[in-house]
Amino acid sequence: MVLDKRAHELNEGKIRKMFNFNFRHLLGFYKQLCIYAHILERRYDRKAERLLLYWTGEPMREDALMEFPYSPAIVDKAGIYFDQVVAQILNKDYAMHKAPEHKVCKECDLRIYCGREGTITLAKEEI
Repeated sequence: MVLDKRAHELNEGKIRKMFNFNFRHLLGFYKQLCIYAHILERRYDRKAERLLLYWTGEPMREDALMEFPYSPAIVDKAGIYFDQVVAQILNKDYAMHKAPEHKVCKECDLRIYCGREGTITLAKEEI
């Protein structure tokens, strides 16, 4: 993440091409930028005017930059989520209330641990 001190821009670089992702991935990147904006506001009392993703895998520089709208309501919502996660970590509350989608667990490096703990169920060939 880069913060431009003049223009108050948050710029996150992604080492891939832009259109290799579906809407859910882009929404996740947007939420990540909103969390950064929340931290910027809380820690430095500065508002980001623009939220940007820069796709380093794009061959054409003009295609590499993607801008997301800044919305105080969405940044506040992202901040609340972030604060809840921080509180859980500080309280050592690591309980999983809902397992992720099966395909997520299938690709996760921690799937063996979760399988042993009984959090998820995977077939032997998936472990």
